[in-house]
Amino acid sequence: MFPIRSHARRHLLSLPGALARRGYRTPTVLRREVLTAPNAVAKQLDASLVWKPPKERKGAKPMVRADKTRVNITGDALCDDIAAYLGDSLLRHRGCDLIDMYPGAGVWSRKLHDVLQPRSHILLEPDAALYTPFLESLLARPGTRLVPKAGIVWSNLNAVLSPEFLPHQTPRPWAPDIPPERNDTLLVTMNLANFPARRFLNFESIASLVLFQLLSSMRAGSLFQRYGLVRLLIWTTPEDGARLLPRVIQSRNRAAIDAELNTEWVREVVGLNNTLEATGRFAYNRDKNIDVEGTARVVARMRAQGLVTPPGRESDLLREVLDMGGAVSAAADQAPSWRFSDEEERLELVEAYQAGKVKADPAMLRRYRNLQNYHQWKLNRSSAFFSTDAERRAIVGLYRAGSPDAAAREAAWIETLDGQDRKLREQYQLYRDNLHVFNQDPPVLVWDRRLYEPLLGRPDEFFPNVPLALLDIQPRATHPLLRDMGRHSGHAGDYFELILRCLQQSGTQGPSRALDHIAPGCSDAVIPLCPSLRDPDVGGSPMGGYGEVSCRSLNERQMMEILQAWMEWPLKPSYAQLVGRLTDSDEPEEDE
Repeated sequence: MFPIRSHARRHLLSLPGALARRGYRTPTVLRREVLTAPNAVAKQLDASLVWKPPKERKGAKPMVRADKTRVNITGDALCDDIAAYLGDSLLRHRGCDLIDMYPGAGVWSRKLHDVLQPRSHILLEPDAALYTPFLESLLARPGTRLVPKAGIVWSNLNAVLSPEFLPHQTPRPWAPDIPPERNDTLLVTMNLANFPARRFLNFESIASLVLFQLLSSMRAGSLFQRYGLVRLLIWTTPEDGARLLPRVIQSRNRAAIDAELNTEWVREVVGLNNTLEATGRFAYNRDKNIDVEGTARVVARMRAQGLVTPPGRESDLLREVLDMGGAVSAAADQAPSWRFSDEEERLELVEAYQAGKVKADPAMLRRYRNLQNYHQWKLNRSSAFFSTDAERRAIVGLYRAGSPDAAAREAAWIETLDGQDRKLREQYQLYRDNLHVFNQDPPVLVWDRRLYEPLLGRPDEFFPNVPLALLDIQPRATHPLLRDMGRHSGHAGDYFELILRCLQQSGTQGPSRALDHIAPGCSDAVIPLCPSLRDPDVGGSPMGGYGEVSCRSLNERQMMEILQAWMEWPLKPSYAQLVGRLTDSDEPEEDE
């Protein structure tokens, strides 16, 4: 896996378009229910027969050959709401150069052009035969130019990133000691959404590969970032967007960490309904009190900005928090509560039992008792998690105060956890880690830093009727050590790739154990030089064992201290030695 990921990061996508269309996850014949056409643009797309199932064409052939997995934005009202929601943040690019990849039917492209009045608007559209009629009014405007090529094939893109197309842009110098500056005179938008998704190598979709490469380019100063820190507005599926904006610590994969390290922000402008309803397995869930408190924080930020979600664009969770009127308790001050799919069934059976309708049916009575017993077990588990973590926080408080009782209390706490079932202990650690990363300033997960709630996009505003997410990505100057990579460098950034991979593999372990997996003696040399690992004010923990901060919850400051200490360690293996030592080990899955 490591050689594949390294190739993807360094060499980028250069395959011809035909090969890039291979590997559909699901059948390419779309269900009729996702092909309704509620507006004029959708009707025109539907009339092309590109998306229509063969059985419904009545012998007719599509007007042109085109990629039928692409999803188009067709809702004018949605684009209006986005422009108003972004407000001055978008207007700062007025008069810029606009690179527009996969504009498709052009509804979003026209809105951006109307708002920004760009001096140049370059549209890279490989299916030009299908979409040119949709783009004619836009192409008639001064400075607008159509390039009938796929923008994600980087050889095509590099031809556009040239003085011929961008005479006003000048490549900026790139070096570890020269921090790049924001460039608001260039804006990039692209639509990477495909339904069904298209796999590529070890990536769940080509879109996730492209997002990975775009994040990598921010550190390397390549692609658009050669002109400075260039903002990206990217349409993609909610699943691909969630890889950059995980809602839970257990989904914090490499792409999410790259977003934390390389961007000033990643914001979901449009997304799916954010709700408190059941979300499935415990392993991909977190205490719903965290979600409520997080949304309440966002409401406060929005009010401070004078920002209001347009009517009808609010998520269910946002409505619930607004209805609470600010009466939201901190997640750390109450027992955790998780959303499970069987809760609705349990409540229905409780109501039926109270109405005397259950006892006469043995199967229903057995199910009622099982669910009630399970519900009570969950309540007991939540109470145990809360008391365990309250004791942990009390011990941290003793260490802060320099109490001589801290070590004894910690030993007793660790002994208690040692006596628990392993799975139950892991579930507690998951609860603790999600709470830990949420309560830092700023929170570790980019999702919990959001300034506003995403607008709710409806399926009928897209064709096919598959809801999309709009990501707003603003790069920033990464840490100088991360930019120190490649030939004739100290390889700090290259070392970080390998160190981070080992830390991710260690997951629930603390870095004191994980670092010794990289090189013998590494922990003893590195940990003492990383004060933030033990400082609770910056996301650390003075405790050891189960109380140590876990590898999966390390924040940026802690990771950079580890890297700095590694670079200062005189006995560290050379970069070539470390690559040889670690290449054979498995890398964590991209989409955990």
